[in-house]
Amino acid sequence: MREKLRKHLAGAPWLVSVLKAAYRQRVRVRRFLKPFWLYRLLRLKKPLSDCYGFDRGTPIDRYYIEGFLEQHRRLITGRCLEVLNANYIKKFGHDVSDYDILDIDQSNKRATVVDDLRRLTKIADNLYDCVILTQVLQFIDRTDDAVRELWRILKPGGTVLASVPAISRIDVRSGIEADFWRFAPAGVRFLFGNIFEADRVTITALGNCQAGLGFWVGASVEEFSKKQLDYRDPNFPCVICIKATKK
Repeated sequence: MREKLRKHLAGAPWLVSVLKAAYRQRVRVRRFLKPFWLYRLLRLKKPLSDCYGFDRGTPIDRYYIEGFLEQHRRLITGRCLEVLNANYIKKFGHDVSDYDILDIDQSNKRATVVDDLRRLTKIADNLYDCVILTQVLQFIDRTDDAVRELWRILKPGGTVLASVPAISRIDVRSGIEADFWRFAPAGVRFLFGNIFEADRVTITALGNCQAGLGFWVGASVEEFSKKQLDYRDPNFPCVICIKATKK
């Protein structure tokens, strides 16, 4: 059904523009009727959003993730790999010669490789120049196996650009049975440093308590100033970003 809809919309760009404008208006109205400041004042028990703030605008974690990828876009080149889709490869990549989309779910028609990140039987050693792995490791029980596979499939000098949540609601789709982890900078440094070598790993903790509270309850980027979002408090990270390069 989604594929049919996507093909139909591809042939009607005017309709896409109309739908996007209607959606933007809808989220503006939702933010107006239920503002974040009023939510904090009333101390309500239910969140503003059940889907990370997508229904109010841009989720707060995406602000940090996309800023991180923008900062390192020079590394998103050559042959690349991304999980679920290729959105960030297309948005931030340059001189990309080829790319693959990895998913364990066979129903994902966009996936060029259907495999398990903990043991990638269909991907050869030293294949990719860059792997983008945003908000994935929290769903993997054996994270060390997954990071070891990332190292294996990268070319020497290749880089993985990853992010993990320090704070987040339980995932909407995976639910309480399959959303395993939240991370701290020291734990991420230990995880990647043991496999990539510590001096080849850079950890960046982004966010603060105000941004974290907003993300937890489903507020959106549009409800904060840039100054509020850019302030970093190492004791209250929202997202942890990782740059790890294979020697």
